[in-house]
Amino acid sequence: GVGLAFALQQAFRSYWGLFGWGNVPAGELFYAGVGIISIVGAGGVLLLLAGEYWRRGRFEHRRFMRFLLPGVWTLLVVGISVWRACLGAQVEGRTLFFAISIISLTLVLGLWAWIPRRYGRAAALVLCAGVFGLALAVPSRYITPAYARPETLSLGKVPSDIRPLDIAYGDELFLLGYSLERERVVAGEGLLIKLYWVARKRMFQDYTISLHLLGRQGEQIGALDTFPSGGNYPTRLWLPGEVVCDEYIIPIAQDARVPTAGAIRVGVYAGAGNARLPAFAHGEQLDRSPEIARVSIGPPAIVSYRPEHPLRISLDHRVTLIGYDLYPAQASPGGEWEITLYWQAQSRMAEGYTVFIHLLNDEGKIVAQVDEQPLGADYPTDLWQAGEQVQDAHRLPVPGDLPPGEYTLEGGLYLLETGERLPIVEAEEGQTAFSLGVLTVSPDGAAR
Repeated sequence: GVGLAFALQQAFRSYWGLFGWGNVPAGELFYAGVGIISIVGAGGVLLLLAGEYWRRGRFEHRRFMRFLLPGVWTLLVVGISVWRACLGAQVEGRTLFFAISIISLTLVLGLWAWIPRRYGRAAALVLCAGVFGLALAVPSRYITPAYARPETLSLGKVPSDIRPLDIAYGDELFLLGYSLERERVVAGEGLLIKLYWVARKRMFQDYTISLHLLGRQGEQIGALDTFPSGGNYPTRLWLPGEVVCDEYIIPIAQDARVPTAGAIRVGVYAGAGNARLPAFAHGEQLDRSPEIARVSIGPPAIVSYRPEHPLRISLDHRVTLIGYDLYPAQASPGGEWEITLYWQAQSRMAEGYTVFIHLLNDEGKIVAQVDEQPLGADYPTDLWQAGEQVQDAHRLPVPGDLPPGEYTLEGGLYLLETGERLPIVEAEEGQTAFSLGVLTVSPDGAAR
């Protein structure tokens, strides 16, 4: 299945080049190149065997016996690795090193099979030079950057476009601000963030930086605990007053519930089991892992919805209500309706709007209502992307003393700070609420 294919892919990569403590991969171009070499070499071996059989009508016994033991040994080593992968174990490429000489010789013979005899020596020299050059390039191209110290600056050289934070962790560390590579990421990717730290005084401990990414309802969907620069520049080496620009990649869970606002929290602690340092900003104590930023996290693929009740209502050319679902069709006093609105952003919005859904009697008086930000405030409108569709569910409770009868359902968007509503486009002037039809409150209870 997918798990087996992934395990074999990781084994292949670690066989050809996975450095450090198994945490420094080579580039995708490198893996693509060695993959092509492996495929061409394996194909060449099959070509040699087919040619041998075609010329003689059979495999010569003596030649066959020469390769029997090396071939069986290689198949045994590879077979054990595949068997362990089927059992769910992590297969490392070094387990194939027991047969590395045979595998290498087989690949050379396979590559040789594709080359005409008259070009044999020249091709061999080119192949050897290419492999030798690759071996020389790998340390500087992949290994050295992974162990490079982070960039350090003076306070006067800090970029002016960073997002300021000014958070003190204990009396030793100060977080000036941050910058993000992107404001929008998707589930399964990594979130790249750069933090700008200042050592307030000389430190005698190697502090660990803890980054957590929280999604819907505070669910943790990403985490990273690491020494600065992966341990390449521990805090006990920092000089007081210097600014350390350290990059981090927070992996985002593939199964995270999206879309959502991703809250980035940062804490600092000294070793496992130690409490996080207290955090302060402008003299006020914060949570020990305070939230420093929010990003928009979306699904890996574009999502399109088909509401039960399609509509096309534009609110100030910023967002369009494309439809809604309603369950149940009728409700009884004391019950509730589940109303799912389907929005499509027409442009980026700078503010986080609140959704209102009102149930009105025949006099236009509100008898039931729900006011909340989309997705229970887990995905505010200021994070929506132009063209994005959002499924937004709300529950409207029906008062227990509400008389049975017919009521009008309406909704809209407004700014909580000012109460200002978004106007309805192509409607009567001043109209700020859209209608979702007439609903029935029945004493007999809910019905479809």
